[in-house]
Amino acid sequence: MEKNVKFMVEAYKDEYIDSCLYKNMAAYVKDEVKRQTFDELSKVERTHANFWYDFLESMGITPSISLSSRLKLFFMILFTRLLGYKLTIRLFEAGELAAIKKYSELYRSADLTKDVREQLGKIIYDEISHEEYLMSEVLKIKTMFERVRDALYGMVDALVEVLAVVVGLASVIREPVVVALAGIIAGSAGTFSMAAGAYLSAKSQHEIASAKGAKVEMEVEVSPENAYKKLVDYFRKEGLREEDLEIVVSRLMESKKACTEILKREELGTTESELPSPKRAALDAGLYYFLAALFPIAPFVFGLSGPMGVVSAIASSATALAVTGILVGVMTGISPLRKAGEMVGIALGAAGLTYTIGTLAKMMLGIEVL
Repeated sequence: MEKNVKFMVEAYKDEYIDSCLYKNMAAYVKDEVKRQTFDELSKVERTHANFWYDFLESMGITPSISLSSRLKLFFMILFTRLLGYKLTIRLFEAGELAAIKKYSELYRSADLTKDVREQLGKIIYDEISHEEYLMSEVLKIKTMFERVRDALYGMVDALVEVLAVVVGLASVIREPVVVALAGIIAGSAGTFSMAAGAYLSAKSQHEIASAKGAKVEMEVEVSPENAYKKLVDYFRKEGLREEDLEIVVSRLMESKKACTEILKREELGTTESELPSPKRAALDAGLYYFLAALFPIAPFVFGLSGPMGVVSAIASSATALAVTGILVGVMTGISPLRKAGEMVGIALGAAGLTYTIGTLAKMMLGIEVL
């Protein structure tokens, strides 16, 4: 029970912070629909906070908003101001999912009165509605986040690869202009390679989807009995009861369009409209790769060489990687700090290994390019 009480106190703090942040967003956004939505969400979250406060007080515990919670609110508002409310909402989604899971555990296992259990059930429903509504109805940003996430991963590739190149070269080349030129060449080659790869990959996905989609449409047209069997198998896997399968599928077969769309999604795992545009994929991959490549190259462009150039390149790249890691963590629901540490660690490991190899080669072969 002590563990549950600790969670309830944290739940009160989180709901209170969420309420304040939604209220801040309502004052920040210009769109009237979003402003009203955030204002309403703020009121709902405040209701949730009041529920936990009253429940804890009934147990003889008076919760309060700690300094750490207030600092968390301050930094989340700052995060919203610097990077926009959409990224903050994405962070909220991860929190909503965690809250839903824990609230559900309490609902099923905790020793609660009927009235409290009903109120907790309403809170769970509200949290589910928030997660779905924010991401699908109000913001409609799923595609944008997928693009940004892919672009961020492209930036990570550039930072790690180009950093390793310039650091390795700096161990045997003392002239910073030469190192910078080599880095620019490596970055340019990577840019074109990433853009071409992204374009061909996206184009292939569209071609495969188009071919499979045409096959499904033809199958529904000329072999409805086979389409019927596939629909039965599909809904059986989805858990539909055997006695309902015939009724549901028979009704669906009355609409060729409905049958086709279901079988397409089953065949492709997605729809053609959800696939990335080849041109946009190429632009995102190439542009972000090139921009990220500038970080490790910049110190040598400004004339730094030797250990000073290496340290500066590593520092600038590590900073960019840390920020990128935090953003990737926010978008994927992984701990932002853990993701940032992982990315920085991999980059530093690759750079350190490359520098060591270059230094050993210089010592063993007696080579040094001025």
